[in-house]
Amino acid sequence: DVTELELGDEALEAVAFDVEYDFEPTNAVVTVYDADEDEVLSAAIDGTKNSFTADLSSLEVGTYTVVVTAYDGANAITSNALTVEVKLAVIDEITILNADVTPVYGEKAGDHMAYTLPENAPYTVTMNGWWDVFNSRILGDDDTFEANNVYSVCWNLVANEGYVFADDATILINGSTDVVDAEHSYLDVSGEEPLFIISSKGVFVEGPTE
Repeated sequence: DVTELELGDEALEAVAFDVEYDFEPTNAVVTVYDADEDEVLSAAIDGTKNSFTADLSSLEVGTYTVVVTAYDGANAITSNALTVEVKLAVIDEITILNADVTPVYGEKAGDHMAYTLPENAPYTVTMNGWWDVFNSRILGDDDTFEANNVYSVCWNLVANEGYVFADDATILINGSTDVVDAEHSYLDVSGEEPLFIISSKGVFVEGPTE
């Protein structure tokens, strides 16, 4: 069996190992080996006769072999090897808050760029701009919204270190999926770094009324 844990998960700080010993150990040591069978961690751990807890939070992404050696002064018995796979933490929900998604005739695109991310969000915005749907271009900050055109606001996001986007992540703009243009929001893996591209639904801008 393989124990799968996500990088950064608090569970990595207290990984439980149930191993059978026919004596009462006074102390125990966990030893961790990487895929090349090199020792990467050896530390005293806490536990009772057949249940021990180890802090593996220092491990990076990878697959490891873990053994627990228990001692009672006269005996030293090593458990069967256990396999632990440390994986990137998966982002399955992306939230953009306080986003201005309403273009206004005659106003500058740069005045409608407001948005925030949740505190401690595991992703970062690398690009934010307004998309001119009819002319297939990103507006500059000083470009104005024109009448009889459609505009949507878009963001490019990268996952922070230790995280990876789920390709079917739920996207929320201002707490709702209703504003999201699902057809044009997707995980792009064509570049050196995966980007999650998010677009709001296009909004038609009417001209001034007489």
